[in-house]
Amino acid sequence: MGERFVRFYQQQKNAPGWVKPLLIVSALACLAVGVVLVFIPGPAFVFFGLAGAMLATQSIHIARLLDRLEVFTRRVLRRARDTWDSIRQRANAPTRRDDHG
Repeated sequence: MGERFVRFYQQQKNAPGWVKPLLIVSALACLAVGVVLVFIPGPAFVFFGLAGAMLATQSIHIARLLDRLEVFTRRVLRRARDTWDSIRQRANAPTRRDDHG
């Protein structure tokens, strides 16, 4: 299981008192920008990721969720990459016509 966001949450527990409201307001602003960018061309997922990371510094539940999501996403991307590599290898393999010709 991933540990990046939980570790970051634990590090932020000792942050000065003004950091928590600043992170929450920033996270909400990123969420708002992300929602707007969903409906117009733009990198909405970047702002959703930033908002999630900022909220993870304030909530152990969100930190754990993001750690599980990261592990799941890496697994899916690894499978997709392996599938893509397999397809490319088959496409580049010589055909029977190439062997005799």
